[in-house]
Amino acid sequence: MVSELQAIVDSIATRAGRAALIEDRRQRVVVYSEQIEPMDEVRRRSILRRQTTAEVIAFFREVGVQQATGAIRTPACPRLDMLPRVCIPIRHGGLLLGFLWFLDPDESMTDEEIASVSTTTTDLALALYRENLSGEIASQHETEAIRLLLADEPDARRHGALALLDAGSLADDG
Repeated sequence: MVSELQAIVDSIATRAGRAALIEDRRQRVVVYSEQIEPMDEVRRRSILRRQTTAEVIAFFREVGVQQATGAIRTPACPRLDMLPRVCIPIRHGGLLLGFLWFLDPDESMTDEEIASVSTTTTDLALALYRENLSGEIASQHETEAIRLLLADEPDARRHGALALLDAGSLADDG
């Protein structure tokens, strides 16, 4: 089943006519569309590792992506083997939730094209918020199950173990 965020990023990429990638506010890769050439090493490594490097994060902070309230263009960085990009911050109520990225090697993405895909940030923000919230809830459930697993009472340990097995956090191999 395709997640809501995956469906949104695929739709955005189709509308933009170029590959798109969504990162959370810590610049960890959340979802991405089909990637087509040209592609730089930063994009390739980010997808393979599901996150970017501290050096790349520092570069993007220097160019202002964390503070941006609207789309910004980021320059190429030969030192990092990075092509120019368009970054659209994903915000909800002023809270930064993530980033929508497009490679723009020839800097041909027009202001109209950027504006067109920028209109999807409300849907993206809500979907990203729901994804973050569901991850936090799952993490809380797992933490509670582990706490029970470490309890003194056998019934509590059994309940914790069953909860972890049901969630797929433990292998049921004896």
